Amino acid sequence: MKFETSTSIIPMLYVGMYDSVLSPESVFNYEFEDEENKGRDFDEEWERFDYTAYKTAVGKKAAAIAERIAEEYLNGKNGIKAVTSNGDILSPKYYNFSTDVLSIDVEMEEDFMEVLQSNFKKWEKENGAVAKWVKDHYTSYDGFLSAIPNNLAEIASNIADGIDLDRLIGVYVCLCLVDTGYFQKDAWNESEYDKSNLDLVEDVEGNLYWDEFLVEKTA
Repeated sequence: MKFETSTSIIPMLYVGMYDSVLSPESVFNYEFEDEENKGRDFDEEWERFDYTAYKTAVGKKAAAIAERIAEEYLNGKNGIKAVTSNGDILSPKYYNFSTDVLSIDVEMEEDFMEVLQSNFKKWEKENGAVAKWVKDHYTSYDGFLSAIPNNLAEIASNIADGIDLDRLIGVYVCLCLVDTGYFQKDAWNESEYDKSNLDLVEDVEGNLYWDEFLVEKTA
């Protein structure tokens, strides 16, 4: 069985490009600051910058890192057959309350429901990091209405009843990542999540070039 979700549900990687280190303004800042480029008409060049092509290029790099994370932490474990990405970055109409996310596909093993329910019972009994994540991230508050239950038992029950499966299977995969310690900070206040995001930024900054995204003006 395959389910469609995104990094808004499985936050294995951050791909927001609005006012962030992944924005073209940040990635290509060296172009504008380089003394050798003084006098260039960057306003004109910005008009020719192909943002769609840039987003596609970032998406390909993000997908490769997301699949590397999945291979290490998720695939072949906990009823999860494979977590993959086609590299599509989905953007909101407005950036007031959300940002860009990476499309994610989750393929489950045939016996995933049995394994999944067993894991939910274990996490509920432990009342540890996974239970805390659910409470911290899925509880509604002023200005935020959660579409996900804030307790393990209700999430497990909804999945068993086939309710909101694309979203809740994504939540399950996220909780599997939480259970591995992927988001847990080390002694240097850094997690595997932080390292993966740094890898993405370094890959983008080191291997994408301003000129390759400039197109000729159409008449």
